[in-house]
Amino acid sequence: MVKHMKITPEVWVDPTKVTAEALGDQEFCTATALFRESAHLEAVVPLAIGGSCAPAFTAVSVGCSYGAEVDTLAAIGRRHQAQKMRIVGLDTNPEAIDCAKTPEYRVHDLGLVEAPMWAQELEGWGFKTNEGTRLVDASLVRDGVSIEFLTHDLGQASLELGDVSLAACHNVLPYVVHRRELDVAAIMVENMVDMLVPGGILSISSDTGFFEKIPIYRKWHHAIAEILVQDVGLRALGGLSPRLPTIFSVPHTVRPERSTL
Repeated sequence: MVKHMKITPEVWVDPTKVTAEALGDQEFCTATALFRESAHLEAVVPLAIGGSCAPAFTAVSVGCSYGAEVDTLAAIGRRHQAQKMRIVGLDTNPEAIDCAKTPEYRVHDLGLVEAPMWAQELEGWGFKTNEGTRLVDASLVRDGVSIEFLTHDLGQASLELGDVSLAACHNVLPYVVHRRELDVAAIMVENMVDMLVPGGILSISSDTGFFEKIPIYRKWHHAIAEILVQDVGLRALGGLSPRLPTIFSVPHTVRPERSTL
């Protein structure tokens, strides 16, 4: 049985204290858009390629939605000349996974409101824009890269994927925490850490709006960051602020075991 992380009741935060006024009326998009947090991914991919002890660059996108983050990781990996790449997209929604398997995106699936302004940059990354940029084709980016899409819930069960250099989870955990599924969120983080080889990178990024609009997530993220560094032994490499790191690495001298979580 997967053990829960050691979080005290004080750290979990009383959900009844999170008021509707604090959460606000803003609706957050659940789709992972191409280039969302691309600067963040530009930072973590070379860290994972250069620091991991894995023979090839294997990245996992947790909550990959339509697959745009998977293709962005592939494009960045090419830019940093990763010779062998394997990228796995995980999502709990089988319909999203079916869409992700097709390398052609509709613009509105990507959240690209001003599509024409993206056309040149997309093509510079290796994507093709078709039908007046209404469609974005990622087939060139996927060519020669081992890409897999799997329907799986890391909050329910671990997954053996071999030597993983990077586990990236963007805009997923805020929804889990917002639903008060705190045990599930902790298990997700635990299973992501368990995937990584020494030198591997864990990225649990979120749009800043989540920290501003969902106080319970801000406090939860801070608590998890402390546990990852102080109890599990990961290194905090950066993030929104020193108090809210979003990028962590597994030291080469320490391989976290489940019993430490």
